[in-house]
Amino acid sequence: MQEIYAPLTPDDFYIYYIYDTNDDARLQDFRPVDIFKADACVGLLHDAQRSPHLYHFEERGWPRLLPLEVDIQGYMNLLQLTLGFLNWQSLLVELASPRGLARPFTLDADRATCDTLRMILPRFLQVYPDFSLEEFVARYDQVKLAPGI
Repeated sequence: MQEIYAPLTPDDFYIYYIYDTNDDARLQDFRPVDIFKADACVGLLHDAQRSPHLYHFEERGWPRLLPLEVDIQGYMNLLQLTLGFLNWQSLLVELASPRGLARPFTLDADRATCDTLRMILPRFLQVYPDFSLEEFVARYDQVKLAPGI
């Protein structure tokens, strides 16, 4: 992880989102790593702690950072399983949530994130029938870090 942090300064990144940091002071230290939609990205906190944990940020609703409980290596490992299908990061958000701890993992009918996944996964499976949600969850469990700060 030293390779990620050592050469970086806060000026090395262009921040796409400017918000009142009274909502979440950590937003001023947040740096995008993967901008996958115009209003959403995955990134890390470039602060004194230099934690390897990645966070999900979405502009919808109110700006907030949601821990994904993976580092960049785990993220890339999981990306390979999904081939980067649109909103695959929502699976990480769900798995890192308190509801996502239950095994076997199921998409919760009461959550908007899961509604999006239920709409996208069947289309993805038509193109890539070898994808297995169970295999993805098992791999997530392997690469998952201890809870973030």
